[in-house]
Amino acid sequence: MNPNDVKKLQNDLKDPRKAVEHFERALRIHEQMYASAPNHPDIAQILDILGNFYNQLGDPHKAASYLERALAIHEQVYASALNHPDIANTLNNLGNAYANSTAMRKAERVYQRALEIYEQVYASEPNHLNILNIAMALNNLGLTWRDLGDARKARSYHERALAIHKEVYASTPNHPDMARTFNNLGVAWRDLGDAQKAVNYLERTLAIYEQVYASEPNHPAIARALNNLGAACRDLGDTRKATSYLERTLAIYEQVHASEPNHPDIAKTLINLGTFWRVLGELRKAVSILERALAIFEHAYSINPNHPDIANTLNNLALAWGDLGDMSKAASYYERALTIYEQVYASEPNHPAIARILYNLGEVWRTLDDAHKAVNYYERSLAIYEQIHASEPNHLDIAQVLGILGVTWNKLNYAHQAESYLERALAIYEQIHASAPNHPDMARTLNSLGVTAYDLGDMRKAASYYERALAIYQQIHASAPNHPDMARTLSNLGLAWHGLDNALKAASFFERALAIYKQVPASELHYLELVKTLDNLGDAWLDAGNARKAVSYYERALAMFEQIHASEPNHPSIANTLNNLGVSWRNLGDARKAISYHERALAIDEQIYASKSNHPDLAGTLNSLGIAWRALGELRKAVSILERALAIYEQVYAAKPDHPDIARVLNNLGICWRDLDDLEKAWSYIKRSQDISG
Repeated sequence: MNPNDVKKLQNDLKDPRKAVEHFERALRIHEQMYASAPNHPDIAQILDILGNFYNQLGDPHKAASYLERALAIHEQVYASALNHPDIANTLNNLGNAYANSTAMRKAERVYQRALEIYEQVYASEPNHLNILNIAMALNNLGLTWRDLGDARKARSYHERALAIHKEVYASTPNHPDMARTFNNLGVAWRDLGDAQKAVNYLERTLAIYEQVYASEPNHPAIARALNNLGAACRDLGDTRKATSYLERTLAIYEQVHASEPNHPDIAKTLINLGTFWRVLGELRKAVSILERALAIFEHAYSINPNHPDIANTLNNLALAWGDLGDMSKAASYYERALTIYEQVYASEPNHPAIARILYNLGEVWRTLDDAHKAVNYYERSLAIYEQIHASEPNHLDIAQVLGILGVTWNKLNYAHQAESYLERALAIYEQIHASAPNHPDMARTLNSLGVTAYDLGDMRKAASYYERALAIYQQIHASAPNHPDMARTLSNLGLAWHGLDNALKAASFFERALAIYKQVPASELHYLELVKTLDNLGDAWLDAGNARKAVSYYERALAMFEQIHASEPNHPSIANTLNNLGVSWRNLGDARKAISYHERALAIDEQIYASKSNHPDLAGTLNSLGIAWRALGELRKAVSILERALAIYEQVYAAKPDHPDIARVLNNLGICWRDLDDLEKAWSYIKRSQDISG
């Protein structure tokens, strides 16, 4: 071969696609040469090379097919000595192909075999450079266990690799191998939740790479270190610093891949940047960056559109659109991501990525008020997590899904089912947080159990749960007692005690909640919670016999409801508060004022229920209005209105004719007819009322 041909071949081999063409031809030639000896080492060597090039080209399935053939030949050639380095090398390469195709269990098995062979072969030469093969296998196993979700196991393998590197590179500590292992350990510690330890390792990684590549500042290794360091800084809460690292990463990758702008490295950095901008509240910026990442991935993986990177980007876009309040768009992105993950993990349907997407879809549909759809996704997510954590049933993932399922079933009015899920969640949290029982998870679940017990009518049980939740929050927020968590729980306690007919005790809890809400910074305050507390205070003082105090709270609540629902003036909350004001003014002896409030409430109810005229809220308003007209002495008008209320209730409760609402209206009609001196008619209504009431 002349020098020009040699130079052309060397250049071609730098391009994986051209290299593949050369080695495919070489393979055909060697297969012909060794037709009578198909298990020749030269054929295995070419298959190995082709496998590695296909890995570089992003086709791990084809890579695996070549490497599996190479392995089979090596096992034939070295049948009498299976602990041969060639077998271990091919196993390691095959592990890379499996890992790249997300077949992590397969990858772990072949990496483990490679490690065992390397340890056998090089056990007698611990200080020789060959021992670096052991460190390589250990690092690969660590990365695999990380992907399998076992960060502790990952860390242990990386620490063993680091020990080898420290021995080998004692005189050259700024070696790229050291940096790679520091990087792996940093990522493992981040997965384990120790962001500070992660930052320490990743800063050492960056320092080494900046030394090694001082003359090449746009080296991909520096970019990778900056990327990981950014993620760890975000975990420490310093999102702005994290973003600056990511922007440096992006600048390097755009230089490195200037001739290939649709490179996955650029897209992966854009995903992280988009995520960081989302955390900083720059949602439109985040969406724009993530859309750019998606376009790059779709171009880069055009031959393999079911790629996990695409699914991951879709997932992040869904989160951003959810934060922007466009839940329908979020759902469509999640659905696309789910379809890809189900393809990617077809042989592993109980994969955490699928469970997470299903959970996210549940969250979206719950926000869209489709609780049935939400429950379906949550249940599917739970089933997967129970499979994943079969050996660890008290796992946080399981508790979290059980908790949200309980809340969602309660929303569907399946309170008994909700209670069952929440009790299971609480039992797991009690195990998880046994050494630190004053944990927010515990308080949140106790609050949800209180709501369920309240809906089941067990007010004492509800109060008990709320009191336990309050005790935990008092510990958690000891240094900042004016926290919304405290106010919410106090408000819930007020509702429970009101349900127990202790209006004064209820009012005291509501007053404490209100005092906290007044202290909460405007940026953290949920105005709807504040206004509901005012409304609840009105209810409590009305039932405690202090109608004037009730009016003052209801008036404040009404003003806030009208502001909150300015674009929806016919809102049920406004109608309800108007009705309560009517009752309060009637109790204060001002029937005309009462009627004016009830008539405003009725006008709203008639708008709300125009397409469903037989609604209990409409009947309730009519009942209150009828009582007010009776108080004003307009008995015929009162009877007419109460007859409308009765007709609606009888329609609504056709399957339950002994409903207390029917009994109340019948009793009010009886009193009106008594006042009209029609005692026979009065008695007929009152008797029907008594028959229902028992």
